[in-house]
Amino acid sequence: MLAFLFSFLFLCHSQELISRTVAEINNDFLTSREVVLSALISSCMDGNCDRLNLTTVKIKTDTFATLLSKTIFERLAYLESKGIFKSKKTMPAKLLAQVLQAAPTKKYRFSANEIKKIYSLKMLAKDYVSFKDKNLSVYITDSEALNEFKVNASKYKNKTFADVKKKIKSELVQVRKRKRVEDWVTSMQLKYRVRQIIN
Repeated sequence: MLAFLFSFLFLCHSQELISRTVAEINNDFLTSREVVLSALISSCMDGNCDRLNLTTVKIKTDTFATLLSKTIFERLAYLESKGIFKSKKTMPAKLLAQVLQAAPTKKYRFSANEIKKIYSLKMLAKDYVSFKDKNLSVYITDSEALNEFKVNASKYKNKTFADVKKKIKSELVQVRKRKRVEDWVTSMQLKYRVRQIIN
């Protein structure tokens, strides 16, 4: 028993990734374990379960901070989805098998129930983000595009406004959408009282 306690304290001291509270969202705690599992499922869905090398990630690193931000974003989208989408997504058996066989699952001993729960949450969040994106209408006027063309004339050397108008409008739409998403995330962080415990 004493040896187990000593090894546990050593793991905490060395910042080895164990289940540790890393954020609070809507009075619910988010653990490092959930962050890693969420990232693992995403990697497996992208076709490469070992892409992120999650067996070596440590807390208080830039890599973990990035994974935490993505997981918080997903949780906010999930919380918003609850008022719109009610169905739970069933995890495909092939994907579940891939996650269960992945090295991080073996290291952290993720259970099938844990994996299915996080998958369902991720899918509802994804549905909400897709819904939000489709309903996020952004219109750029010709005068806004022309102003961008004039302000950044050096970027468009030897081109007329007509040559690049469509491209400029497309770029401005992306910039404005990104700003709206950032504003949404900020408002959701306030609404759901997000507090990062490890950053």
